[in-house]
Amino acid sequence: MPFKQLIALIGYKAYADLRTEIARTYLGILWWLFEPMMYMAVFYLVFAVLLNRGTEDFVAFLIIGLICWTWFHATVMRASNSIVMHTHLMQQVYLPKIMFPLAVILANSLKFLIVYGLLLLFVVLYGKPPSIYWLGIIPTLLIELLFISGVSLLVAAIIPFIPDLSIVVDNLLHGMLFLSGVFYVIRDLPHPFSDWMMLNPMAVLLDAQRAVLLYGQWPDWTHLFLSALVALFLIFIAALLFKRYDYSYPRIA
Repeated sequence: MPFKQLIALIGYKAYADLRTEIARTYLGILWWLFEPMMYMAVFYLVFAVLLNRGTEDFVAFLIIGLICWTWFHATVMRASNSIVMHTHLMQQVYLPKIMFPLAVILANSLKFLIVYGLLLLFVVLYGKPPSIYWLGIIPTLLIELLFISGVSLLVAAIIPFIPDLSIVVDNLLHGMLFLSGVFYVIRDLPHPFSDWMMLNPMAVLLDAQRAVLLYGQWPDWTHLFLSALVALFLIFIAALLFKRYDYSYPRIA
């Protein structure tokens, strides 16, 4: 299939999914805002109020971490079963199977940009005005998009062969939530634990977002570069799997 046609299909599929999601509820697009807000309220109540674990700027610290984490978690979970969910369509007409997880990635990323725009507004109102360091937002978000794409494509390519893997992925993501520094500063942990935990690309990306938005610093470029390499490697492996098994998915999904 020509590249331009594939891009058009991915865009149309993402648009159709978003339209369906909006039409499915009374509040429509407002749920894209209310859902992460409720998510953040629960964790703030638990960690800052009940457990009294809050530190200076903890509200902004938590919100930045949760919004960026939710983008990753929601996209990977939705993409993981994107091929299995379209079994009947694949059996009726040929479509490049990689388009299904890519459409999920595109749709969720568009939703994320809306929420992230509100995050930037919140940070400014919180007392952290824009600065030259905000330029670091662009590479940080692009690398997170690469990492999300790599993980999403890889699990989407494998799960049709091993359906039970979706349960494993779900549990691994819940574990990563507590190992990515969403609720605490990883660099404050004693060595060598902090060094080992910074091998997690999501921990690096959350740390980079906070450095730029909250502390007025440039992100750790070395760690970001290594995270980008990991993301590109995952995308490469996933692309090979999709190319190898493109015609097999309709029979096994």
